[in-house]
Amino acid sequence: YKPRWHNRALRRTQHDVFEPTRRDECIAFLLVLEHHERLLDERNVSADDPEPMRFEFGSLFEFARGRLTEELGDGAPDDEGVRKLLRAIMPLLLRYRFLREIAPDREEREMLDRDRYLYECLPALSAYDVRVLGPAALARALAGPADAATSTDAEVTS
Repeated sequence: YKPRWHNRALRRTQHDVFEPTRRDECIAFLLVLEHHERLLDERNVSADDPEPMRFEFGSLFEFARGRLTEELGDGAPDDEGVRKLLRAIMPLLLRYRFLREIAPDREEREMLDRDRYLYECLPALSAYDVRVLGPAALARALAGPADAATSTDAEVTS
C-alpha cells in the first residue's frame, strides 16, 4: 500500500486496487490466507523460496470447510456454499496476482475435476500475515454486529 500514487501519468480511473468489501469476499480471503500459512508450515518452506508453492483447489476447499465448521458448527455452510464462497474470490485473486492458475491441457481440462485444478501462490499473497490478526480473525469476521461490538481490544491484538 502506498499513501500516494507515484505515476502521475495515470488518471484516477486507471487506479485499480484490491479492496474486498463484501463480507463473503473478506471471509474467503481470510480462508485463503490461513490456508497459505498452514501450507507454508506443513511443507516447511518460506515465501522466499525460489520455487512457488502450489496447491489443489480441493485442499483449499477441505481446509475452508473444516475452519467454517470449527467456527460456526451447525451454522456452517454446506459443501456447495463453501465452494460458492471460494469460487467467488478466485477471479479476484487471479486478477490481482495473488494466485496463478496452472492451466491443464485441453484434453485434461475435459476430464479433470474442478477440485483438482492447481494454483500457484504468488508473492503478493505473502504480503499479508494472518498471524498479525490473531487466531480469532475468522471468528471476528463471522461474528454478527452485536458480537463484533462486544469484542475487546485485547482480543483484537492477540
